[in-house]
Amino acid sequence: MEKETRERKPHAILDEDSRYKKAKKIHVIVERFGPSKTGNFLEVGTGSGFIAAYFTKIFSKVNAIDVNDQRQTKENINFKLVSGTKLPFSDGYFDLAVSNHVIEHVGDYTSQLDHLSEIYRVLKKDGILYLAVPNRWRIIEPHYRLPLLSWFPRFLSDLYVKLTGKGKFYDCLPLSRNGAFEILQKSGYEVQEVTIDAIRIYGEVEAKNPIVKFIATLPRFFFLLFNPWIATLIFVCKKKSK
Repeated sequence: MEKETRERKPHAILDEDSRYKKAKKIHVIVERFGPSKTGNFLEVGTGSGFIAAYFTKIFSKVNAIDVNDQRQTKENINFKLVSGTKLPFSDGYFDLAVSNHVIEHVGDYTSQLDHLSEIYRVLKKDGILYLAVPNRWRIIEPHYRLPLLSWFPRFLSDLYVKLTGKGKFYDCLPLSRNGAFEILQKSGYEVQEVTIDAIRIYGEVEAKNPIVKFIATLPRFFFLLFNPWIATLIFVCKKKSK
């Protein structure tokens, strides 16, 4: 299968406040579900750079890459511009890698598999991958704000985007829950989904709306009712034990 080569536009969120809150949520999740590490950190698809900047206070070395340079901060970050999914780092180097709403932008299934496999390669034996991806079955697609956009076959999603004047084609490929598990396991990871736990943490450290904060405190079974359509899927992944 050949890799997809369609040009994709950047969708990075660049404001400082929301990115630092996002970084704090990522930090809390990783501390809760993975071993505490303070060595080498990598953010794949850094966008504004604010998430990577947050982790400069925690990790000894912070690296970030992206296919576009949209950084709003360059604070103590080793940044590299890349042209695809290959990572310019040696094997087994990083303690923590973050791929936050990036995998849906890298291309087709082959490119997504390369994205995860490259992160696997550069992680230490006991390293952690934090992966967040929009749920394919969420009601409103987050990049184009169109209902059910990611539900359709690719050619219909392309047509939908074009007819609504949002672009020439749909340039994202969100994953379903089953799809995320399948591609992560194929890449060699032990996978733990932490989506519902992350909703609670979101209410604690990221949400501004008091109603949203309250909803985040509801019992776990409440979220299980809406599990198929939860907006974002979050995973903490480790290399499989051999």
